[in-house]
Amino acid sequence: MERNSKTWKWLYQFYGWFYDQFIGSALKKSRKWVSRYIRNQDLFPVLDLCCGTGAQIQLLGKNREWVYGVDLDFNMLQYASTRHRGYSFVCGNARWLPFKPDFFRSVILSYAVHEKAPSLRQKMIQDVFRVLIPEGKIIFIDYEIPRNFISRVGRMATFIIERSAGKKHFQNSQEFLSQGGLKEFIHKNGLKEISSVHLDLGSSRIVIAERPPSYKK
Repeated sequence: MERNSKTWKWLYQFYGWFYDQFIGSALKKSRKWVSRYIRNQDLFPVLDLCCGTGAQIQLLGKNREWVYGVDLDFNMLQYASTRHRGYSFVCGNARWLPFKPDFFRSVILSYAVHEKAPSLRQKMIQDVFRVLIPEGKIIFIDYEIPRNFISRVGRMATFIIERSAGKKHFQNSQEFLSQGGLKEFIHKNGLKEISSVHLDLGSSRIVIAERPPSYKK
């Protein structure tokens, strides 16, 4: 049993390193944009929801006591905590966040929406609304319907990545896009879009949004 435990720990360390070196490198530009926006707007405390390897958190600067990462995968969080010491990593479920209401000034959802089942997406965003202050910002990075030739090429590349992520992940991703992608998710949930940046190469978009004006706890 001890050998199996060590083997799994090693595999997760290797997977985390592999993800950061190859897939993570493709996300570096968007992560830097998000980090710069949060620092310039002083949107601390900030939550990186479904933080994975913690690479986004590491770029947020020296305000470590105001930066939190949440992920359901405990092994991945172990990797993140050894790579990015001093930050607060919490193993938790996205639908029941272990934070009090009106706590965060910003929440990052980087490719964290498309992979969830539709019912979980709705519960997750509702709890994000709960933990945000009224004027808090939700920062999405996720897939959109291709809008030009470059984004269609990017969509082909992401299709291969999503296909290799597992059957359920792929099905959720395809359903998300069939419903209109990030644009439709934001509209459906009544979010107020503040600004956005297209990422054609990945057929994605960064969106800065606020919770619905009609939202009440």
